[in-house]
Amino acid sequence: MSDATHELSLLKEALGQGDLPHATHHLLQAIGTEPAHPELPAQIAAWLDAAGPQAEGLLPRDEQGMAVDAAVLLAFIHQRAGRTAAALRLLLRTMELLQQAAFRDVVLAWTSEEALGQVDPLQLAGALAVGGEQREVLELADELLARAQGVHPDASRLALVRSRNARLAGEHDRALRIAEEQHARNPDYWACIALGTNRKETGDPDGAVAAFESALALKPDDDAARLDLGDLHRRVAAAGAFAAWPVEPHEARYRPGPGCHRHRWVGRRTDRL
Repeated sequence: MSDATHELSLLKEALGQGDLPHATHHLLQAIGTEPAHPELPAQIAAWLDAAGPQAEGLLPRDEQGMAVDAAVLLAFIHQRAGRTAAALRLLLRTMELLQQAAFRDVVLAWTSEEALGQVDPLQLAGALAVGGEQREVLELADELLARAQGVHPDASRLALVRSRNARLAGEHDRALRIAEEQHARNPDYWACIALGTNRKETGDPDGAVAAFESALALKPDDDAARLDLGDLHRRVAAAGAFAAWPVEPHEARYRPGPGCHRHRWVGRRTDRL
């Protein structure tokens, strides 16, 4: 019997006795020991049923922050309360910290088309903008974003985040395709920002300028987009290319493209969503 299995057996015993504090302790121990244990989702559901509105109050409080095991339970509490975006954001982050997609099946079960249709797409976009530390979590977020786009096809912020996640995975060409497809579907402000960002990243300064100008035409008071556009104009004029643009040192390399004014960057830069 594994340590997690033993903790879950003690959890069941404590629940049978109505001892919620001890049940919570054993559940947290099981999560910390083996987060991918196949019985965990069902046992968390049983704990939620027993705890009811007391569930969040049973979690340990620490002035120095929250432990991953407690964060997992809080994500399930959010989901039970109908706060799907908050649940997704928290559970995806815990999986990044755990360095494994331990709750992949749970997340997929939470995000049926019907469920996603009830969530604000802007909140979904924020929840699914993962950090990029774990390839498995990036791939899961991409799958969820593709689902969300199917439910909210006009929500270009989803495409912006999806293309950003693709860049974090080093898939710059796919990121550009995502932005282009969304722009063709619904050329709103966010679609223009996504297209401009990805054209810039793939070494197309003229195309990036055109996209940012379109964004500003739709939202003239966007100072951030105006700054991006002005910086792009200045750098293209001064260097004739992106050769002087700051990138992460270990990824800083470029190759000249056709003509004297274009270069294609290979690598990754951090940019705003």
